[in-house]
Amino acid sequence: MFIGKMVTEAIPSRVFALYQLVASLSEPQDRETLRTYMEPVALRSSTDSDKNKTSYFPAIFVTASNELQLIEERENTVVLTNPSNKLRNMADFCAYTVGRIEIFKDGHFNQFSQRVLGMNAEIYRYKSLTDNEFLAKIRQNPELGDLTDPEARGWRFWAEFLGLGLTVGNDNMEFLPNAYKYIREVLQIQEKNGEIQKGAEIDINNFVDGLRAYGSFLFDDEAMNTRTMNMAVSNGLRMLNDRNELKLVFKNDIATNWNLYPNAIHGFGNQVSSVIYKGMKR
Repeated sequence: MFIGKMVTEAIPSRVFALYQLVASLSEPQDRETLRTYMEPVALRSSTDSDKNKTSYFPAIFVTASNELQLIEERENTVVLTNPSNKLRNMADFCAYTVGRIEIFKDGHFNQFSQRVLGMNAEIYRYKSLTDNEFLAKIRQNPELGDLTDPEARGWRFWAEFLGLGLTVGNDNMEFLPNAYKYIREVLQIQEKNGEIQKGAEIDINNFVDGLRAYGSFLFDDEAMNTRTMNMAVSNGLRMLNDRNELKLVFKNDIATNWNLYPNAIHGFGNQVSSVIYKGMKR
C-alpha cells in the first residue's frame, strides 16, 4: 500500500484485524493458518492459480509486515514485531501509522496525497477520485504516470482513516480536503516525544517544518515557494483554532508569515506568524 503502488485489498480495518489476530493467539501460527482465519478456504476459488488472483490476504500481510512492521515472521510463525507496545484500538493504529508514513515518501500513497491536496478547490470539479479527467490530470505527474483506477480507490480508505479529509457521495469517492485529524495526530506525537509543549508559542516556520517531518506530502513545491498552505492544511488549522486546541497568531511586523488558503467566512484572517499549542481535547 505504501511502498510502490497502492492496493485496494489492504484497507485499514483489515490490516488492523490481522494485527489483532496475531496479538490474540496463545501460540504463534504460520502465515497459511492466519490466512485461513481471515479468508476461509470455502470462500476461495477452486484452483490455486485462481485463488492467488482473488485473494486479498497477501496484500494485507505485506502492508502489516513489510511496510508498517506490525508483525513479522520468525521460524515459520508470525509474531508481533513489538509485543511490549501493543496497539489497543484503531485510534492507536492511526497514530502509529502517522508516525511512520514519512518513511514511504517515494511511494504512490504519499505522492498521490501530495498531488490531491495540492489541487485545493479544484478537487470539487470532480465527482469521483476515479473520474477519467481527474486521473488524467494526476498522471501528468511523472511519478504517477502509471497510476491505476484501483489505486485511487485504495487511497480513499487510508486518506479518511489517517485524517486527510472526508470521502462522500453515493460511492464515497468524492473527496473533501480537511487535514484536521492528521495534524492533530502529529501534534500529539510531537508532544509525546517532547518536541512541543502545551502553552508554547511556535514560530510558523518551525511549525511547518515539524508537520513536514511527519508528512512532507502536506506541502508541495508551490506551497513551499509561495508560503501558502493548501486547503486541507488550512481547514485543519482553522478547526484546531476553533476547538481551542491550537491558537493561530498573526503579527503584522513579521516578514516570514505563512498564508492560509482563503476562507471568507472564517473569523481568522489569511496570514499566520506563529501558533500556540493548547493541547488536545478528548
